[in-house]
Amino acid sequence: MRVAATNNTSYGLSQDFRTRIAVAQPSEDLRREFGDIDIYLFDQLHRGRIAEGMKVLDAGCGAGRNLVYLQRRGFDVWGTDGDEHAKNCER
Repeated sequence: MRVAATNNTSYGLSQDFRTRIAVAQPSEDLRREFGDIDIYLFDQLHRGRIAEGMKVLDAGCGAGRNLVYLQRRGFDVWGTDGDEHAKNCER
């Protein structure tokens, strides 16, 4: 297990607490596989609620980070967002 620290200062935190914080950070393997998808999409994928062959609408897609992941995995994806700065996700 890797615990990131910039110096030897523990700031009064127990080793157990620091270890739990380190574990909560995404590993590089997870980041390579899932990119920067949000936790809600990750949860739905983990629970099997988004399965191969489904059409997916991402309402409020923002910059489209979830769409990119799903599109690369072969999903038929659609995205929309009411924010004028997010229009690039509608494709």
